[in-house]
Amino acid sequence: MNHGIVLSEMPDIVLQTVMNNLDFRSIMILRKVCRRFQCFIDETAPPSSISEMTLAMNSRRFRIEFYDPCAIAEQNMIKIKYKHSKKVRYLELKVSEASEIQSILPLISPNFLEIITITKGKGETNKVLELDEVAELQQWKVATGIEISHHVTLPMKHFAHFSKVEISLETVSQKNLRSVMKILLGTRAPERFLLNHKINDVDKIKEVFGNPYAGNIEDHENDKCWFFGIPRNNDEVLMSLRKVCRDLRNFIDDTVPATSLEDYCITVNSEKLVLEMTDSDSKYIKTEYTVNPLSAESTEKMNQNSAENFWNDIEIILRHQTKVVLTSLVIFLELPETSISKLERTILEKNHSSFLAKFQNLLKSQHQLLRVKHIHFLVRYQEEIMSVLPYIHSKFLEKITIYPKRGESTRELVLREVVKLEQWKAAKELDTISFFMMEPLENYLHFSSAKIHIENLTPEIIQQVKEKFLENPAMQNFELHHEPCYKNREFKEIFEKIFDGEYDDQTYEHRWFCRIPGNNEDVISIRTTYFSWIIFTRIKLSKIYETNQD
Repeated sequence: MNHGIVLSEMPDIVLQTVMNNLDFRSIMILRKVCRRFQCFIDETAPPSSISEMTLAMNSRRFRIEFYDPCAIAEQNMIKIKYKHSKKVRYLELKVSEASEIQSILPLISPNFLEIITITKGKGETNKVLELDEVAELQQWKVATGIEISHHVTLPMKHFAHFSKVEISLETVSQKNLRSVMKILLGTRAPERFLLNHKINDVDKIKEVFGNPYAGNIEDHENDKCWFFGIPRNNDEVLMSLRKVCRDLRNFIDDTVPATSLEDYCITVNSEKLVLEMTDSDSKYIKTEYTVNPLSAESTEKMNQNSAENFWNDIEIILRHQTKVVLTSLVIFLELPETSISKLERTILEKNHSSFLAKFQNLLKSQHQLLRVKHIHFLVRYQEEIMSVLPYIHSKFLEKITIYPKRGESTRELVLREVVKLEQWKAAKELDTISFFMMEPLENYLHFSSAKIHIENLTPEIIQQVKEKFLENPAMQNFELHHEPCYKNREFKEIFEKIFDGEYDDQTYEHRWFCRIPGNNEDVISIRTTYFSWIIFTRIKLSKIYETNQD
């Protein structure tokens, strides 16, 4: 007699498919059917679309309310078991003791938590919560917002990392107020810091913030208002203060305040050194230092911004940069826009060499390597690159760009020593499109994204890049630019032998693709003009089908 198919006897993969299509309430009901379902659900923890969950408890019952797009349900005495901590963005706790927070908060995944709200239970009065142990939890440290209706005794420094704060104090002291002011003046000042308190002595506030603002302010509660400027981390002011007097200079040099600078560009030409900087707030700072004053009028300016001052300033800046990772550093050895004589060029290149020698000695004198994500050279010779690149921290370096000096056409660039550096091998991106590369191609095939220029494109080079793409999943884009070639027909025949096929593209007319063994999702796409460039890119196979359908 055929009794049909029994769900509990189906393979795990079938059960998983069923669970993935059930709402949370249905999963909980199914969990009570038999031990097999119970164990399977507890072990696999099927995904749920629940976005809100409320737990309530009194002397008679425990209630859980949850909401998902499919159902709204209320269950008594539901026990939920998950191996992983709960993924919650907004957590509201109605508690009366710090120990209750201590027992719940560690169960919440810190990777998702954003807002913590702690309120009193129904009918309860505000209590004093001692949250010292709670403030040590990872969940507390990563959250971005905190709201507590109970009184807290926690030092204000434990609220400094939140972007929005609303807390209550039983009594407020000048120490509390000064701590809040210090937080507001910090580099990561919160957007809002609301401190509820009971204080009748306005003089206590005046001693910290000064007299309240006397102007007309529209405030619906007629509160007293104070205003004070928030100085950002202004590196330009820092360098100016250092030149005021010996005491300020010694203080800045001894304390080494943190810098907010993220981008540097140093330009060297025949007349001046130009230092351009951008900080984390996108503020642009530019300072020019005279190298060779051309007239008497520039003498006074030279006293303030001479080449000697440049080296003093850049030394201090590098000292203050030890804990910051620069977004970019540009070394620009500039040539005049107009043509110059051979003698003038020789003198200028000596100036460039002199600058690089001093800069190299400065980098050598630092206690640690300079942390930079993107190093950009506008140079001509390998020796100019070797003056700087070995002193960049390879752990942080992501991209290397090498362009010729202004006005120079594409020429050969020997990088025999550069390609041996750890910095070269660790970088993920490379752009040297304006130079002919002279080293073997394998020195460029470890980059995930590269743009290089070679003199002649051969079938062997195309095959070598293809094989490296198949071997290294990290390779995403490789641009090979080459001298113009007029053998279109021959190249097409070569492509037919090397690649798996071609497909239409509205932009480039014809594109080629190469399948990746063991990978049914990705392919290598090849674009070319058959004339001056070929680009390898890793794309989804579905894009080829979409292009052909269009």
